[in-house]
Amino acid sequence: NENFYAKSSLGLLATLSGGKPISKRSAPHDILSWPLESGKEWNTTYILERPEEKSSQKFDLRMMVTGIEEVKVPAGTFEAFKSEVYSNFNGKLLSEHWYSPKVRWFIRSKTYLMDGVREEDLISYKID
Repeated sequence: NENFYAKSSLGLLATLSGGKPISKRSAPHDILSWPLESGKEWNTTYILERPEEKSSQKFDLRMMVTGIEEVKVPAGTFEAFKSEVYSNFNGKLLSEHWYSPKVRWFIRSKTYLMDGVREEDLISYKID
């Protein structure tokens, strides 16, 4: 898959698979809000469209930076801001993300799905 992000916020805008859109958002899914600092909270609302399924769903989310943690992943050990994403509809924790200023990206993410947890760890990186 190819993911497309907003340059200003790094918020996810759309995902393509084989050149075809599988999802797009009416506004970025802003997991980060600058400047990052412990205790910061913000909200984001968008409509997620899935063209192949001819469906759409409204998301109203609350994000918060819960702290700074040292996180070990295959790419190394990094200081990272941990953010959590909650549904404003039911208060449920939807995902957790660890953003490393050194890498300038997420080094770990956990997404809580109906059928389990999707975990992603950074394997390697290169800064230009």
